[in-house]
Amino acid sequence: MKNISILSLLLVLLLIACTEEKQEVTAKEESKKVLLEEPEVELATYMANMQRYLEKMYWSAKANNEPLHQFYLHELEEQMESVQEAGITEDGVNVSYNMLHYGIKSLEVYEERVKEEGLTSYPGHFKNLINGCNACHMVSKKPFVVIKTPELNIYSSQSFEP
Repeated sequence: MKNISILSLLLVLLLIACTEEKQEVTAKEESKKVLLEEPEVELATYMANMQRYLEKMYWSAKANNEPLHQFYLHELEEQMESVQEAGITEDGVNVSYNMLHYGIKSLEVYEERVKEEGLTSYPGHFKNLINGCNACHMVSKKPFVVIKTPELNIYSSQSFEP
């Protein structure tokens, strides 16, 4: 009887040890899974960055600062591409698709026109770019988000002069 009790005790301890080890392995697998999952894309953050780059692009174009204009144009394009590649759908709207067709394509036209005609032609082309943004907001069920040409340079800590 004593042997059966000792054997039972050993089996219980072995079972507990195996269960704890399995829980530890499961916890490690779960933590790896969390690390591998891509974080959720916060669309508003991308949009705020795009608006900032759009405004800085505008002020650098107005100051006829080609290198700075190109820098912000590139940054804006990267943000747009990130949204386009993220596969974002909100409220049944494929925002990534809209970004490609309204945002990126409008930016490409803007870039092409300014490259052909020079920065002095930017005002009309900039307005067309903004129209692309607002058209995207309309089809994305966000008509209350309206972008317009900047009127006041809020970036007083940055020089836009060449």
